[in-house]
Amino acid sequence: MNNRSMSFVLWILISSTFHSSTLILLPFALLKKIRCNNFLFFIITLIISVLIFQFDLASKILSIEFISQTKYANYINGKFSSETKLGSGFGVILKVIYPFIILLFTMNRKDKSSNYIFTFMMMYIISIFLSAKIHIFNRIPPIFSVIIPFSVCYVYNIRTKYKQLIIFSFISIYLFLYEVDINISQSSLNSGLGISPYTTIFEK
Repeated sequence: MNNRSMSFVLWILISSTFHSSTLILLPFALLKKIRCNNFLFFIITLIISVLIFQFDLASKILSIEFISQTKYANYINGKFSSETKLGSGFGVILKVIYPFIILLFTMNRKDKSSNYIFTFMMMYIISIFLSAKIHIFNRIPPIFSVIIPFSVCYVYNIRTKYKQLIIFSFISIYLFLYEVDINISQSSLNSGLGISPYTTIFEK
C-alpha cells in the first residue's frame, strides 16, 4: 500500500470518530488494485438497481446476520427501517441524472482519475436507490456525494465537446434540488430537516 493509500485510510479512520458510517469507504483504498472493465461495472450497477426495486434487495441487506450484531441493530429494529415515502419518484430520478451522465462519460476513459470517479459514482447511484427504498440508507449517499465536485473539476480540465453541457446540467440539477430541499424543510411546517429559514446557534 503506497503513501496515498495510507493517507486515505488514515483520513477515513479519523472521520469515523465523527461518524462510523464513513468506514464504508475503507475498501476503496484498494481501488487501484482492482482491474475490471468499466462497462462491466456499469452493467453490474444496472443489475443491482433492478434488484433493489424489483426484488427488495435493501431489506435483504438489513436481514444479514452480521449487521444485526452491530450497533446498527437498534436502527434496523426501529423506525429507521421503515420504507421511504416517495411521491412521483421524480426527485430520485433527478438525483441520478448527473451521476449517470458522468458514468457514461468516464466509461471508456483509461486514466486513473476517471476510474476513481466512475467507481464512486456507481456506488453513489446505488446508495441513492437504496435510500429510496428504506429510510436508514439515507445516511449513505452523502458519503459518496463527495465525488460530485471532483467530477466537475475533472470534466472542466479535459478537452471534450460535452464540457459545457455536463457542467450546465450539474448546476441546473443541483440548484433545483437545493431549492426543493429548502422548500420542503421549513421549520414552521415541521417538515424535512427544519433548516429553513436558517438560524444560527447565536439566535437561540
